[in-house]
Amino acid sequence: DVKYFYFGGYVGDGNLSMKINYEGTLKEIKLEIAVNKNFDIYINNIYSGYYEKSASEFIPAAYPLDAYLTQFSSGSNTIKFVADNLYIAGGYIKIVYDTTNPYTPQTKYYFPGIEGIINLYDSFYIPGNLNNLDISLHLNSQYTAFLNVGNTSVFNQSTSGEQTIPISNSELQSK
Repeated sequence: DVKYFYFGGYVGDGNLSMKINYEGTLKEIKLEIAVNKNFDIYINNIYSGYYEKSASEFIPAAYPLDAYLTQFSSGSNTIKFVADNLYIAGGYIKIVYDTTNPYTPQTKYYFPGIEGIINLYDSFYIPGNLNNLDISLHLNSQYTAFLNVGNTSVFNQSTSGEQTIPISNSELQSK
């Protein structure tokens, strides 16, 4: 099986993370991103190398991560990109894995995590018709943060410490 985890647009500015979920045995992992500066990678909180920035902030560079396959395990994993004021201007993480589980369509989408100035212009793909959408924001920002879906603002406020903010389908429909 093959899975892609996309950085659909601008993701920054600070330390960035991506949640990687799979069930089975990981065979290959490849990172291809356009990134503004040199960075370190941590896989599941284990240091996994220093990497040079891409030649251009608009042209992705390929970073094979196969040397770190043993740092992943079946289930939920996190890849963290660490550098001051880092941003990724698009790209993806590709994994190849063996599984005995039958294919099940993805029902959750995890936006990249940002520790720093939250600046995310991203997208998510919905195959077919969207019948229901619930959002769960995990956020810690003393500054006003907002979330727009399409051209509609669905969240616009700050938090007092770390919070998980649910936005229900009925609340989304009312906007």
